[in-house]
This record gives sequence, structure tokens and C-alpha cells, in this order.
Amino acid sequence: MSENKDAPIDEQKALEYSNAFSVFLVENEQRIMDVSERFSIYQINSTPIGIGEAKKRVTAWLENFDKIGFTNFGNALHLLEQFIFVSSGEIINKLSLLAKKENLLGEKMHDTYITHLGENTESSYRLTSHFNTNQNFCSELKKLLDDINSTDKIKILFFDDFLNSGGQIRTIFYSLLNKSLPAGEIDDEWGARTKLNDEQIAKLYNCEIHIFYYLAFDEGIEKSSKIITDELKLNVKFHKHSIVNLNNGAFGDLIDQENIFHGTSGRIATDCPFRSKKYADLSDFYKALKEVGMRLLEINEPDWEPIKRESRILGYGNICRLISTDYNIPSITITALWHSGKITINGKEIYWNELLPRRKKILKTKKTNNMSEPNIGSEENIAEPVNTNIEESISEPINANIEEKIIQEIIITSPEIVEEKKIEPIKFVIRKFRSLDDVKRVEISQSLGVYKSEMQNLTPDERDKEVFVEINKQGLILKLWEKLTEIK
Repeated sequence: MSENKDAPIDEQKALEYSNAFSVFLVENEQRIMDVSERFSIYQINSTPIGIGEAKKRVTAWLENFDKIGFTNFGNALHLLEQFIFVSSGEIINKLSLLAKKENLLGEKMHDTYITHLGENTESSYRLTSHFNTNQNFCSELKKLLDDINSTDKIKILFFDDFLNSGGQIRTIFYSLLNKSLPAGEIDDEWGARTKLNDEQIAKLYNCEIHIFYYLAFDEGIEKSSKIITDELKLNVKFHKHSIVNLNNGAFGDLIDQENIFHGTSGRIATDCPFRSKKYADLSDFYKALKEVGMRLLEINEPDWEPIKRESRILGYGNICRLISTDYNIPSITITALWHSGKITINGKEIYWNELLPRRKKILKTKKTNNMSEPNIGSEENIAEPVNTNIEESISEPINANIEEKIIQEIIITSPEIVEEKKIEPIKFVIRKFRSLDDVKRVEISQSLGVYKSEMQNLTPDERDKEVFVEINKQGLILKLWEKLTEIK
């Protein structure tokens, strides 16, 4: 069995099909083909995978259960049949209708503008591009703010697909206003996000901001609205096409899930994909999905706290949703559908095949001096970069003089980095590292094994210089970048 997640699925088979699974495939050939046809619109590398690839993936995902000795394949296939695909076009159509209903979108939009929220590798950019023929569309928030007068009071419409906790949207606005995140908020790559200048910020405060989501958690909307309006003092209103209903996941509500887990007598009465099914008939399948989800998160998210993993073994919030856009799978969807890896279940070591890959949000950095700043980290399942020309740097260096001194020290020990054009990526990592507080920088240095006791007597700047010389000497730049992107 191949351990390579990116290997073709048919090369990842660990075992021949059992007789029971072979019979199941023959008897349910049409059902599998119907499911595959629906999944064929999912895009990898910006291209729909097609029916052939979709069928391979559907079959391989069903085969996972054969590998672990689970024989009720019908429940697994039924789960796939209930999967909902929403195209980007449908999301925009629904949100456009919502905006029109609230008189925010129409022919007469003299004071209303549309632009994207966040960076150009995120879902809002892709969705908002559907409006590029609209006369009030603007490709970039900064450009829009530059084009209006300081006294103009305009409406700005943003469109996006899903909102869970709201951590991302809060980080976006803190970054735009160049404000540090409050305690407890997730640093969602704050340093790599767009920052407005003082004049643009002043204009944004004059604007009426409307954010539209296709699907959202009430608590995420409530918390984000409170923080953005009460603490940041922005005039923001949230709109949603649908609210995440905690009571209609694939296995009903939380009480239904508890009954299924314990194999209680009775049937699911909640309106959900397994409605009317006996609790006992779903118990083994439900337990298998939970166990698989936990094992996959243990290997794929090893730095998460146990309590966080436990809250996501069946998708974000354990609400067991079955939904995807044609471009990406939201984290509320059952974990075993979009995670993969080598795990041990029922004493058997297997490679669990994902049904479809979820693109992890890794922000692409902007350009400085016509050189892309670093493309460091995993390229696995990330959103494809959008072809655009943004010439601004990520942010001003924390201290350009110290940055140059660190670079010079590194060049002395590794002059080859000049020829290999590694200077700009290293500069970027230095900036990210030095944007952290002193305690955090020491903690990371210790975790990499480059912090020495004698560094205690150095100034923070001198210590950082010595730390980076050691990091470069030991080839730990990528390791440091991984640690920086993991900081919450």
C-alpha cells in the first residue's frame, strides 16, 4: 500500500475486495454511478474531476469500510447519496436574490459597490468574481477606498460561502484596520493579510458594510457582529441565506446521535438523511465514522488539543453535515469524508482514502520588488493561486535595520543563498517571527533547539540574530515557518 496521499486511488489499495464488497458493488452499480455523476463537478486544479475519477473516489471511499471489516456498506452508500453539492454560481444567485430583496442590489446602485473580502486565494474572491461585469464591481477594497472621497458615505457588499466560528472574518477586519487581535482570538495569518493605510481606514469607517453568507452558524454571526461593531466600531451588518441547523445533521440531532451510539431501541424522527432508520441499525456505522475521524485528526492535526479534536471528529461542531461547493468542502462536513491517512482501526492498519480533498487555506503572499515572497509550507489541497498583480508588500518590516543585520550574518555563514535567491523568503520569515512577542520568540527558539543559555544575556535583537544564524545553519527555515503558521 502506498503511503503517498497524492497517489492515484487505485494505487492505494491495501487489500483485494472481500466477496461481500464485490457483490455489493455489482448489485449497486447504478446507484454508485448516480452518486459519481453528482460528485463529478468537484474541482481539483480548477478542473472538474469528471465521472471516471469520481467513480474511483466513491468506490475507494466505500472500500475503506471493507478494509476495517465493516459489512453494512448500504449505510455508507446512503450517506453519499444524501450529499449536497452547491455550485459557486448557485451560491451567488441565492445571495444576489437576498441582496435584491433587501434593496441592496439592483439597477440603481449609485452608492453601492461590490468587492471581495480577504485575500485573493480565499473563497470570497472567487465568488465575487461573478460580479466582474457589474459597473459597481471593484477588484480590490483598497482601490475602491482610494477612488472615493473622504466624505462619501457608500455601501460595500461582500459575499462569501460559509461562516463557522467567525474567527476568519474577525481577523480580516482587525488586519484591515492594522489592529492587534484581542486575547483568545485566532491569529489567522494576521501578518500576511492586507492592511489599509490611515486614509483608507478613515474612509472605511464612513462606509455601511454588508456581508452575505450562504450558510452560517448563528453564534458565529452573533460574536463577529458584536466584536466588529462594538469593539472595532465599524458599521457592519451580516446577512445569511441559511443558518446551520444543529438538529438536522446526517444522524439527526444530538439526542438522536446519543441514541445511535448506544444502539437504543427506536427510530430517528428528526428530518435528516437517516430519518426513520432504527438507532441500532446505524450504531456500528456511526461509531466507525467517529473512530475514523478521531484517528485521522490525531495524525493530521497532532498539535490540536484533545478537546478540539473531539469537537470535530464528525466535522466542525460534530454536527455531521453533508455539503460541499464545487470548489471546496467546508469543515462542517463529516471528517472521514475529506481527511485521509494511515490509521489503525479494529487492530488493522489501513490507508483511509478521502472521498474528496478539502483545500486548506494557506494565504499566498504578495510581491515585493517583483519577487514573490515565500511559498513555504504544504501545497497539499490548497486553493490555486489567482492570476493577479498586487505589488504591495505584506507589511512594513518590524525593524529593517535589524532585518538586514540578520541577513548579513546568515550570508556570512551561507553565501550560497544569494545565488539561490533565498534571501527574500528568509526575510519574510524573519518579519513574521519578529512580529511575535519576546516570550513567544524564545519559546519557538527553544522548541527548535537553537536557543542557547548564553543568549539570556543578549538583547532581543542580538538574540534574534544569533537564533537565525543557527536556524539557517541547521536548515530549519521550513520548520520555523511551519511553527509560525501553527500559532493560534
